[in-house]
Amino acid sequence: MQEKTKHTIIISILSALILGLGVGYIYYNKQDQDVLAQQHSIKIDTKKQFYDQVTPEQVGEYQKALEADIQSMLDGERSDKFATEDGAGFMRKLFIQTGKPPVSDKENDKQRKEYYESFTFELNNLGVRATGAKETEIIADLTVKYSGKPVFTNLISFNLNKDKMVSGGEFYAKN
Repeated sequence: MQEKTKHTIIISILSALILGLGVGYIYYNKQDQDVLAQQHSIKIDTKKQFYDQVTPEQVGEYQKALEADIQSMLDGERSDKFATEDGAGFMRKLFIQTGKPPVSDKENDKQRKEYYESFTFELNNLGVRATGAKETEIIADLTVKYSGKPVFTNLISFNLNKDKMVSGGEFYAKN
């Protein structure tokens, strides 16, 4: 090979190596900056949060509040008096008549009361725990009766907000 060709090949390889190192440096520097930017957006709690414990006396208060909320719905009151929008939707699922669409706040008080008048309920084995700074979860066995006959018995959890209004809940599977 000629001397000029050797120098051209060496210069080409060195140029490619320098270009590759430059692109790699820029690429990894950008990634590092992205990680640092994300690191600043991550919130890390510096102190632990402890939620209030529920005393046995408060369990009775929560049971009365929940029973009053459910009874308010069965009495035909508007849901904004006893539950949030999500809570009212959850409670309507507990009291559905076969063959009839569930009632909503669009119907008047008389229509809602007529729809729910054959329903009764019982709460048993109630447990309460604080799930957040201003939220409480109530877990209980709920029995729904229609015209005196049990139609639904299951473990249910109700979420109550700071005002003791139903804000949601969950159904649990039977064993």
